[in-house]
Amino acid sequence: MKKNILQHTKLLVAFLAVFSMSSCEKTYFEDINNDPNNPTAVPPKVLLPTIQASLAYAQGGDMARYTSLFTQQITGNARQFAVYNNLNFTESDFDNLWRLNLYAGPLMDNYTLIKLCKDNNYIHYGAVAKIMMAYSLMLTTDVFGDIPYSQAFQGTANISPAYDRQEALYSEVSRLINEGIAEISASDASGVEVHGEDLMFGGDYDLWTRFAHSLEARHAIHLTKRNGNAAAATEALSHSAEGFTSNDDDAQLVFGDVETSANPWYQFDGQRGDISYAGYLIDTLMPALNDPRSSLYSDGSGGPGAFYNSINSPVIFMSYAELKFIEAEAYLYLNDDANAQLALTEAVLANMSKLGVTDTGLVNPFLRDHCTLSGTSADKLNTIMSQKYIALYQSPEAWTDWRRTGIPALSVPTDAAINEIPRRFLYPQSEAENNSASLNAAISAQGGADLTDRVWWDN
Repeated sequence: MKKNILQHTKLLVAFLAVFSMSSCEKTYFEDINNDPNNPTAVPPKVLLPTIQASLAYAQGGDMARYTSLFTQQITGNARQFAVYNNLNFTESDFDNLWRLNLYAGPLMDNYTLIKLCKDNNYIHYGAVAKIMMAYSLMLTTDVFGDIPYSQAFQGTANISPAYDRQEALYSEVSRLINEGIAEISASDASGVEVHGEDLMFGGDYDLWTRFAHSLEARHAIHLTKRNGNAAAATEALSHSAEGFTSNDDDAQLVFGDVETSANPWYQFDGQRGDISYAGYLIDTLMPALNDPRSSLYSDGSGGPGAFYNSINSPVIFMSYAELKFIEAEAYLYLNDDANAQLALTEAVLANMSKLGVTDTGLVNPFLRDHCTLSGTSADKLNTIMSQKYIALYQSPEAWTDWRRTGIPALSVPTDAAINEIPRRFLYPQSEAENNSASLNAAISAQGGADLTDRVWWDN
């Protein structure tokens, strides 16, 4: 009981820090790039849980709602989200996510924590910070494309940072991950270690190492269009072998039981109710497959399912199930159907187990009828990616997979404002107002940045 109370206290402190930085109101902060006056005055044990909580809110908030809308896992049915459901977005719709929930949140705080650890030779804490930065950076560039990074976070020393190309950012992500892996096992004489303030793994360095390898496998599989299927697959499998080993390893943040530390989807439903839990996933795919997870995703009348939308539901950064889906895809590209089948089965079983679906009378027929690889290579890939799409409910990664593979085959909504499903987020209005020269150069370098333009790895 004492441990639970302590965990809830840490959650509350971290969430109050997040709420002090962001809100639903579109208030402009002139100083989002400002370096704190004295970063060394903020101990790592305060920064780390704040980074984790703000990252969970960023991913589980507008980012997940927009990407879930694009992939038709949910439907906008009222007010603002009814407009969004027709793919009618403006630059200002992305302001809060960019300014408050990413740049003024986990990205700035990660930068501060990495610098603090470097200056004080906190090797193990710095390794964790680098892994967190790698995740945050990849999450941000995957939705926006080129973004400020190498010149960002400098305060008044540079109020107009240039945008880094996504190709360079992907190299930086890999560098951060691999440095984190090396440093977390290195000797550290500082005496400053990660402990219970870590809201993800409780200071377990073995789990951080597994997360880093799993994240590098995700990083590799994202590059199928750039590096080719076989090369991406080989790289992904080299890291997945050192990655998660069960659902117990999942990288996630579990929310609290009180309103001040509630899951962001739960908060949105209670405050807004603009979304119905319906769409291609819930209305078409899952019923056609007689999927036993259906009732956990939606209550059947447009309301949310309990697992994902309860007050204490987790935001999942990366799961064991996702890693097994990556392995299944990778083995398929290497013409190893036996291991692809094994990984696919393990992925679906892991996801069902996490959701509490354990009735073999339901699970075994589903695996037999819908998770058996057969037919052409395209057929097999469709089976793997369709099951991954179901398992990654409410995850931005489902949109990344759709952009990479075109699976599932989604149709543009009838009354859509554009004739394609979006492939990137718009740059926010605040950048056009405050960093226009750098923004215009980035748009030109990418050949455009409309909703239907592609990011680097999508070409």
